[in-house]
Amino acid sequence: MEHVLRVKCVYRHRTVCEISQYVRRLLDIFPDFGEEGVAVLSSEECSRVIDTCWKTPSTRNKARRILHSIFAYAIQRGWTDKNPLDGVAREPVRERRISPLSLDEVRRLLEVVSMPQFSCCAAAVGLMLWAGIRPNEV
Repeated sequence: MEHVLRVKCVYRHRTVCEISQYVRRLLDIFPDFGEEGVAVLSSEECSRVIDTCWKTPSTRNKARRILHSIFAYAIQRGWTDKNPLDGVAREPVRERRISPLSLDEVRRLLEVVSMPQFSCCAAAVGLMLWAGIRPNEV
């Protein structure tokens, strides 16, 4: 996996961080994943690993995409002749409308971050409320 991350370092910094994050999570839960070689991994095993490590359809789909690209690299290198993720279907993701906070919700949020024990969050909440920056970007 480290070899793949070195090769992928030419991508955007955010992309490399996401790949690293997903690989780290996978290896934290399944430290022996792929130790026998990528050629012996089955679609069923990969699907089980993805379902265990990630809980939402969108994160499972992203994990599938990342692992698929890793196996595609393994095929290019001649380490395997198949991509077991080809047999793992993408999950449908239901998009929901994101509604803005009501004025009352904003007031309550500001009251909470004005409390001493939560004041460390005030700057982040301010960025999210007034600049429209997403929580994962803060």
